[in-house]
Amino acid sequence: MRVYLLFVSLIVASNANANTMSDHTRAHIKCYANLSHFLFEGTSRVGKWEQQRMLHWDLAVASGRKDLEASLVDDFRGGKDIYLGGYIQRVYDGQSQKLWCNDPSQYGYCPYDKLTSKDAAEHSKVGMEFYKSENCGLLLK
Repeated sequence: MRVYLLFVSLIVASNANANTMSDHTRAHIKCYANLSHFLFEGTSRVGKWEQQRMLHWDLAVASGRKDLEASLVDDFRGGKDIYLGGYIQRVYDGQSQKLWCNDPSQYGYCPYDKLTSKDAAEHSKVGMEFYKSENCGLLLK
């Protein structure tokens, strides 16, 4: 029985870092990416959408810092902000690949032959479609 408990505790400890960040943090990062791609076309739409984009960013960072403070793991190499920055970049990159392929189930890089469009206006529409389909506006209420 002791061996079993030791084995279970080792598994839990090894997975603690993987479950550090909440779904709430991840959702704000994805919404930030969606609006970044929506605003990709140019500056004609900046106003309200840029404010919402930056609000998603601020909420993602605040939520991520809270997640890391509550974490049982305290061995983040380089510090918690560096870990958070890397996490944000990985989630942003993954969401960007989904947007480039216009495929919510896309993981990894979007192959060149699967790109939905190289037109900035078309790509901007895809960003807003993802923003709406993922109910990002509800996160700000």
